[in-house]
Amino acid sequence: MSTAEVIPEAATAPQATLPDAGELLTTSDVARVCKVTRDVVLHWIKSGALAAINVAGNLTGRARYRIEAGDVRSFLEARRSQPKASNGQSTRRSVPRHSNAIEFFRDGKPTGVK
Repeated sequence: MSTAEVIPEAATAPQATLPDAGELLTTSDVARVCKVTRDVVLHWIKSGALAAINVAGNLTGRARYRIEAGDVRSFLEARRSQPKASNGQSTRRSVPRHSNAIEFFRDGKPTGVK
């Protein structure tokens, strides 16, 4: 794995280094770049979140995935968190408590409805 580009503030790995866009990486390479386990990378692949190519000779046997560096870059960019613009207001809902609540039921009919 050659070091060609540094992705600043990558979602899971600050200062993660990725090779050129067309180079193929193993699941271990991707795990190293993202600072996660190989099992996490396999989960991303199996869930469809990360595109991969199965290069195994026998497709009925154990999968041997290769991931394009460009796909890893796109995956990390999509997962990057964006800070929300603060307008000074709380993000909590300001719904009055029990504004239209039914206090209890009597004989199958609600009572205490405003």
